[in-house]
Amino acid sequence: MLKKGLMFPLFLAIIAALIYFMVVSSAERRAKGKQRLVPVAISAFDIPERNVIRQGMVRVAKIPAGYAQKDSFEIRTTTDLNVLNGMVTKVKIPKGNQITKHMVSSLTGDIGLSVKVPQRYRGMVIEVDNAVSQLVKPGDKVDIIVTLEVYIRGIKRPVSFTILQNQTVLGVGNNLGQGINAQMAKSNKEKQLEAAAYTNTSALSLQLSPLDAQYLALTKSVADEITVVVRAIGDEEIYPLEMSDLTRLSSGN
Repeated sequence: MLKKGLMFPLFLAIIAALIYFMVVSSAERRAKGKQRLVPVAISAFDIPERNVIRQGMVRVAKIPAGYAQKDSFEIRTTTDLNVLNGMVTKVKIPKGNQITKHMVSSLTGDIGLSVKVPQRYRGMVIEVDNAVSQLVKPGDKVDIIVTLEVYIRGIKRPVSFTILQNQTVLGVGNNLGQGINAQMAKSNKEKQLEAAAYTNTSALSLQLSPLDAQYLALTKSVADEITVVVRAIGDEEIYPLEMSDLTRLSSGN
């Protein structure tokens, strides 16, 4: 039988052996984890801050699992890669860096309208009725009709005429129409309903040429009413239209 004096050192030796075994096993598991390769999204080149991610900006690289960022985008299917299309970078992402969830954001009004405006165009915001904003969606094509009073044969009469045709809607309220998941769509809807409780109007963002933006700004300053007319999907024809007034309506012309 072992003496009592030898029991304690033996007990310590057993405990030390168990700790050593646990440390070694943990290190082995980490090493095996690092050896396992996972496909993650990385930037194909330097992507500036507040830039919309398009096809070709992101590629897939297989890296050891131990080196993958916790919130990286793991890409196993084409659908996984498409999730990034339309998102906006919140920071500059250098070439070859992993793209993580905290680096990008869905395209919403919080990011700003400028990221949605194409080169050589302008983004112009006009006020519309809440009823219109609930039915018009980003990407729709619209015409702009202006109603105001002019003198016709010395008599002041209301007239309407179309000043812009086939213009693209960039956004409606806080919805810029890209990369919005169900949760964000619900949040945007709640914000619109909350805003509607305090005002009868909402913001409609249009993609205009610089000259068309000038004409619309000038018209807004004198118009009694601006009406947004939604086009059918695929209808991009420019129609020759005359000014309308009530005298022509009553005469049947």
